[in-house]
Amino acid sequence: MKALRIAFLFAVAVLFAACSSTEDATTEKPSAPTGSKTYTMTISANKHGDTRALSLEGNTLNSVWAQGEVVTVYNVTKSADLTGTLVAQGSGINTTLKGSLTGTIDNGDELKLKFLSPNYDSQTGTLEYIAANCDYAEATVIVANVEGGNITTAETASFTNQQAIVRFILKNSGGTSISASSLTVSNNTNSYTITPASATSEIYVAIPGFSNNIVTLTASVGGSTYDFAKREVTFENSSFYSINVKLSECIDMASVTTDHAGKVIGADGKVYSHVRCATAAGTTASAMIGYVGNRNGVYGSAYSSEYNHGLAISLSNVKQNGDEGSENMGPASAKTAASSYKRTRPSNCSAWFLASKTQWSNIISTFGYAVLRDKFGTVGGSNLYSGSYWSSTDGTQDSRNTWSYSFHDNSHKWSEGRSDQTAYVRSFFAF
Repeated sequence: MKALRIAFLFAVAVLFAACSSTEDATTEKPSAPTGSKTYTMTISANKHGDTRALSLEGNTLNSVWAQGEVVTVYNVTKSADLTGTLVAQGSGINTTLKGSLTGTIDNGDELKLKFLSPNYDSQTGTLEYIAANCDYAEATVIVANVEGGNITTAETASFTNQQAIVRFILKNSGGTSISASSLTVSNNTNSYTITPASATSEIYVAIPGFSNNIVTLTASVGGSTYDFAKREVTFENSSFYSINVKLSECIDMASVTTDHAGKVIGADGKVYSHVRCATAAGTTASAMIGYVGNRNGVYGSAYSSEYNHGLAISLSNVKQNGDEGSENMGPASAKTAASSYKRTRPSNCSAWFLASKTQWSNIISTFGYAVLRDKFGTVGGSNLYSGSYWSSTDGTQDSRNTWSYSFHDNSHKWSEGRSDQTAYVRSFFAF
């Protein structure tokens, strides 16, 4: 077991007050020195209800102390680390922590005790690795007395782990077990790649707790990639989860069906459940599948008729110079911006272009305007604004007009915009 010692940061302040007066027969005595001192601290500690992975009985993880494990101490009230450590005097669920601490400590101070040895980045998917390398537990106590060089507290130090432990049981979409040689688990904050010693369908992962995040899994299974994405997931610290996960194989974009609308196409031409899944697979997320069917057609010379399987829409707005970002512009600039979009796309698809009114309508019909507007954020992109977006189709009332679509709740409709009006731009490719 390992524990990291926290760097020593504290200030020394000693106040001496001595004053005398020839006019006062009484001379004040110096006040007792305060500030940094060395104390002995002995405290009972437990890991009741904790989930440090030392052994597993059914779905319950047992947690115990090992003699000699080291705990560091931080003075929350003083915002300072204390030098020295506390050492577990015995093994088991309950132990006594004892050691010398140097710093400034007063009655009523809040102390945070930390068993710290997390290394989440190189996990092997076993409980044994987690026990040896992923421990991070904390307890908070209040100083009751610091007299006589001893720190006493009114309560036992009850340690709580600062991560969840999850057992992922991997299956394919048909419910058959699959064995992964690697698994990348990501949320909005962190991403961890777990590499088992040999391919397995059960992988244990230590993950710092989080609430209401999108969680993605990306697994290497044989020569294929499988992935999974789920919204509004919560993993609480000091909790154990056992989860059966059905992952989807990341197929080639030429094999997509209408069921794949809303998924992400990577620059490698594969289909992923989320931008983070594409990243974990080593590729760039290019666009979101907006429409699958046989009504793509050929509108002008924007792309060749061979790309007639589906339409993909960029994951973010596009600026006039082809960079990603939101910029209002006129219809003429919109066509140039869309065609100059710089994000990498698959080699076997069309160039980037600005979709026609019909193409936009096909995509809007796939989801409905409100779902489409807010769909991008669920797969790692940027949602459409509640504003207007240009198409490439000229208006019928005036040759200077161009059709645009508003995604505002009160005006979600097509309208003809003049050449002096502005709207936003998304870029598209056909495949």
